Amino acid sequence: MLPSLLIWLLDRGVRLLRIALIHYQYLSDGSMGFRTAPASLTHFQDTEYGDVVRMDFTQPHEPWKIGEHFYLCFAESSIWQSHPFTPLNLPQTCNGSVTHSYIFRAKKGETKKVTDLALKKLAQSPNATTPVILTGPYGESTTQTLMPEDNVLCVAGGTGITYVLPVLLDLVQKTAVRERKIQLIWAIRRKADMCWVEQEIMAVNNAAASHGIEVHIYVTRESDSSTSSLQDEKLGEQIIDVKEICDSPSCPSTLINGIQTPISLDIQKLGSRGLNHHPNLKSLVGDFVNGTVRGPTKVFASGPGGMISDLRSIIAACNSGAKVWRGDSRFDVSLICDDRLEW
Repeated sequence: MLPSLLIWLLDRGVRLLRIALIHYQYLSDGSMGFRTAPASLTHFQDTEYGDVVRMDFTQPHEPWKIGEHFYLCFAESSIWQSHPFTPLNLPQTCNGSVTHSYIFRAKKGETKKVTDLALKKLAQSPNATTPVILTGPYGESTTQTLMPEDNVLCVAGGTGITYVLPVLLDLVQKTAVRERKIQLIWAIRRKADMCWVEQEIMAVNNAAASHGIEVHIYVTRESDSSTSSLQDEKLGEQIIDVKEICDSPSCPSTLINGIQTPISLDIQKLGSRGLNHHPNLKSLVGDFVNGTVRGPTKVFASGPGGMISDLRSIIAACNSGAKVWRGDSRFDVSLICDDRLEW
């Protein structure tokens, strides 16, 4: 047992050191000490599938790389547990501090405790915060090897959007590349789920024309079946105003700077009345690869285990060594995924 115990103690020691490097800083009285990050809370009610909580905070430390994740400890819930979360925003530094944004769905255990805590705090004050302790970053960069000629397809299910959004936001900030194809496929259960990342989705959509980005959001389980009309069944899509949805009392706005801009997105609805159906990934990925002009394709994906398993098979079938050997790099397709077992 001694070697195992030594390795465990070494890991704990390194983790404590990494926590100290992030949180040991100047306090409000000018002295040095340990300070947690006060995270603002936004609650999105979903009694059927589990409520969603968004956390936003800033912390002075070195920026992480896109694709890396942090372990978060919610001090008011339990100091003995930490859970891995991927930031949904870009790692940008302002006045020495980096902004963090996370979303997670309440299932059971710690996430359920934090959601209940958020509800209690928000009932007392709309500007409620909770102390968070960071450890990290861990993992590797997902965009470090991304080349200008690479086509980018992002596939996400539910809260898996946090893994692919930084990739799109990073591309939006860079100079547009001619003939590069970029597309987002996001499957959500309800229209209101877009409010989790309202600001970020609007930023991507606003750059759609200049960067050639296609945004496709699939609503798979809209609870109110009465909203699905015969027209929806025939056309398979509708144009909605995210601002209108996110301004409703049941869906609080997540905009940090308080500026709200109308946005229209195509809401794809599949099958009978658009309920309990998911996007046909085989057809969508195949159409994307065949529609590229040149260059290989990188598929960034995060979502349920079944989605990732399907994508592995689909992308493997899209590759053609013979065509790549003859100089057609369009059939060089790779998958960069985050295995998330809930959404």
